[in-house]
Amino acid sequence: MRKAILIVAIPALALLQALPAFADMGHFRALIEENIRIEEGRTNDLNRLSATDARLAKEIMESARQRDAEAKIMADRADEMRQEASYAGPGEKRELETFAKELQLFSKHDHDQVAEKRQAADILDRQAKEAAQGVRDHQERIKRMRERLEHMENHHYE
Repeated sequence: MRKAILIVAIPALALLQALPAFADMGHFRALIEENIRIEEGRTNDLNRLSATDARLAKEIMESARQRDAEAKIMADRADEMRQEASYAGPGEKRELETFAKELQLFSKHDHDQVAEKRQAADILDRQAKEAAQGVRDHQERIKRMRERLEHMENHHYE
């Protein structure tokens, strides 16, 4: 029986010896309070980042919608010019077809940029959501640390 007590006592003693820094609970409390301040600062930073990314994503998506509408107008105008070219004489026909090709090229270029803008907006939107999740995670850690401080106060740890 003494062997069993000795086996249990040695790891407990080792554990107590491994925690000398926390013998001073005031120091431990100060560490928790400092971590709370750090987490609160990070939460504020992530809130700003999330709001900025969400705003930028919205602005870029609106810009993409406008650019897409302009590209459609150019494509439609190119189609109209091709129709007009079918009724025109040879010189005018070439000119109208050239204008139609140029408009179609501009339209395609704008559509390509719209796709890139949408990708950028999607990336910013995802980052805004990730930052918002980071805020929730930090707030949860802050809550747990405050609960730990409250527990320490209620149990009068010194």
